[in-house]
Amino acid sequence: MKNLLLIICLTPFFILSQNNDKYQKDKIYGNWKAQPLIEYFEEDGMSGKVTIEVTNIQFTSVGKYNTEGYMSYDFNWNDKEMTDFLGSRYDIKFMFSGTWNFAQGFLNSTFENVIIAINDENEIQFTNSDQLDDSGKARMELYKNLIEGSEWSDLKGTANSEEIITLNEDVMVTKDAGNTITTYTRINQ
Repeated sequence: MKNLLLIICLTPFFILSQNNDKYQKDKIYGNWKAQPLIEYFEEDGMSGKVTIEVTNIQFTSVGKYNTEGYMSYDFNWNDKEMTDFLGSRYDIKFMFSGTWNFAQGFLNSTFENVIIAINDENEIQFTNSDQLDDSGKARMELYKNLIEGSEWSDLKGTANSEEIITLNEDVMVTKDAGNTITTYTRINQ
């Protein structure tokens, strides 16, 4: 009898919880962009910053998502010759897709497809490597190292979970396991 009473008492809370998850999930559908994440670094006689910008993340009602954005490296080589030879800005475009769900206040996603590509302002990625001068070859090598050395090169198959701190029609604020706060704003497309 106690168990039956407990089930009867807890059932409305369970139903409300499930309905709240569905209501919150419905708010997530659509297109969002994230506030840029900027990190500064200094090492081996150079300094700079890395800017990561998610320009569009689309959450579909069938549990799929698509993400597009850029990762920009701005280097200060502390050496004019090095700056002239290598340049100071490196842009990389990324596209991710996968699955997502919302449960108990968390946005959970799994990376299924990861595409990372050079987005160089001089379009050296479209130039045959035989036609590149020494500077172009060095830039291509640095791009290769940046892409292979990024944490994103091994994302396929990994899962991510972010606690949703705020969610309304136009703003979503999340916190990941490393306590990084990300603010998303809805974009109309």
